[in-house]
Amino acid sequence: MRIVPRRRGSPIDKVVSELMIQVNSAWGRDLAESGVAGIYRVQDGGKVRMSTVPAGHQGLGVASYAWASSPLRRYVDLVNQRQLISLVRGEAPPYRAADEQLLAAMRDFEFAHEAYGEFQRQMERYWCLRWLIQEGRSLASATVLRENLVRFDELPLVLRVPSLPALDPGTRVELEIGDIDLLELTLRCEFTRSLSALERTNS
Repeated sequence: MRIVPRRRGSPIDKVVSELMIQVNSAWGRDLAESGVAGIYRVQDGGKVRMSTVPAGHQGLGVASYAWASSPLRRYVDLVNQRQLISLVRGEAPPYRAADEQLLAAMRDFEFAHEAYGEFQRQMERYWCLRWLIQEGRSLASATVLRENLVRFDELPLVLRVPSLPALDPGTRVELEIGDIDLLELTLRCEFTRSLSALERTNS
């Protein structure tokens, strides 16, 4: 078995993402304007959370956003689709705004979603480390996010580098890699040089 990079950011990926944002924001708006209860995805001050009260999502730039496009993958979508179907049919919705079942569904989903997210992060980290071993990498380039936090340029891997000097966010750096542990999902990274400074010198 050989690990190869997954193509990301293709035009069709962007089209699908934009359409999902459009439909979820439109259906969220329909629920909010009709007064039918729903579970919303809101973002205020950078923090994303679930809420039964409609509010804006700053990151997406929409006034209301309710996951409803993937009922086979997320339970919240199924709840919101049930509410939308009742709205279209002119029937009483299964859940009211202060319904304990609705609040319990939201809480249970948040717990499961966080657990799934943590598993996804650990799984991605494992395969990133496996790729570094496969490629025999002792050096890698990364971009400074803030302070000593960097993101690898070739991998969806974010980590702290204690030896990183004070550099501006966006600075590209070279790191020396060693001591990869697939059980603990750790690796040692040491700052070697600033690639941004080298690129400016060569230009």
